[in-house]
Amino acid sequence: MKKIILIFICMIFIFFLISKPKLNITSSIIFDPQSIWIPTIATHSVDGDVTSLINESDDSTSVVDNNEYIDITLWNETMNPSATDIVVIFYFEVDVTDTNFEWHVNITSPASLAGEACLIDPNGVPGNYSCNLTAAGVDTPDELNSLDVRLIGVENPDQGPPDNGEVDYVYLNITYILIPYLQVSLEEPPSITNIPQNQTFTVNATVYCQNGECGNVQGIVRYNSTGLNPDQAISTIPGAEPFYVLEQNPLSCPTNPLTDGEFCNLTWRVNATGQIGSDWKVGVLFSSDDPSVSDNHTSNSTVSITTCTIDIDAAWSRIDFGVLQPGQSIEAPGNQNHLYNITILDTTTCPSDIYLMGTDLQNGTSIIGVGNITWNSTQVSQKSLSKTYQLAGSSLDSGTNLTTFYWISVPTGIPWGKYNGTLYVKGVQSGTQP
Repeated sequence: MKKIILIFICMIFIFFLISKPKLNITSSIIFDPQSIWIPTIATHSVDGDVTSLINESDDSTSVVDNNEYIDITLWNETMNPSATDIVVIFYFEVDVTDTNFEWHVNITSPASLAGEACLIDPNGVPGNYSCNLTAAGVDTPDELNSLDVRLIGVENPDQGPPDNGEVDYVYLNITYILIPYLQVSLEEPPSITNIPQNQTFTVNATVYCQNGECGNVQGIVRYNSTGLNPDQAISTIPGAEPFYVLEQNPLSCPTNPLTDGEFCNLTWRVNATGQIGSDWKVGVLFSSDDPSVSDNHTSNSTVSITTCTIDIDAAWSRIDFGVLQPGQSIEAPGNQNHLYNITILDTTTCPSDIYLMGTDLQNGTSIIGVGNITWNSTQVSQKSLSKTYQLAGSSLDSGTNLTTFYWISVPTGIPWGKYNGTLYVKGVQSGTQP
């Protein structure tokens, strides 16, 4: 069964919907890098933007008086979402500080971790001071990527001037374990695919090596033998049911071993031998000979084994009746040139019937009933379009063009303007209902 959906804009548009599989991710440890993050947005509670004063160690400083603070709300880096074992240390360099001046390091974002992380008292001694933010809960990529820090200066006890400190350099020192993983996607077949019995279809999948060395990678195409998801390799023995592969299964990536950022694309030709009417889930499992790299499975497509395949297409994308005036009768502009052809493609494997169905046309709250649109496969008599499917052509072989024609009778008492609606075109096996 094949359906084409077309939209009236007092016109008709044609849409082909393609489902693109999401990427699944699994991973394991490979190396342990370190990163220094510096502020790209830092705002003093009184002086405003002080980013340039605190993002490097030099003689330019930001002066923080009693109960003033600096908010750091953006950093120059982001953390890879696959990182684990994250340790975040907040550093700040104090050039000058009053003996009684304390520094409070507060987390202001994420909200779940908001509060004081450290209280640091330099006791009047300049130098580099640190606060372990992971001890305060910052230990995931999401938390780190949303991290905002407030550095507050407080004289305790307040003994009058001088009552401030000067901050020269603020940064994060981050260590983490980065994980290599196989990023995979199923390119073919589409998420829902009808395959005639004993016909061949293509399974195509891509694997990317991310975050390190992935070793020798292979893919194996599978189907759901016993469960809801693929759990069994498709056989390479001709005639095996419900599928067999014409190539080897598994297949290895031709550029093995895969390095960081490298990908490979694998293709299998699969013959559908199962019972007519049966449905199967098909996908690809990728794995590596490196035990530190975990297996990963693509999303799955549903393959339905049918008696035949019906593929139809339309060379036209719209029917434009223009601006409608009450009481008008309008012939579609493509009628004279036989523009509105529906083609039974050569990939169709059985005689087909074509059906049409429409919706009301709308312009805001104004409606023209679908029955005001008429159609036919000749230019002589006209049939009112309906909200249920109507037979437009029967027993059509592959390669056949079915030419259709359209008219509209605009009722009186409605506003003039553009009216929008939808025309559905569906192909089914001859003698069956849509």
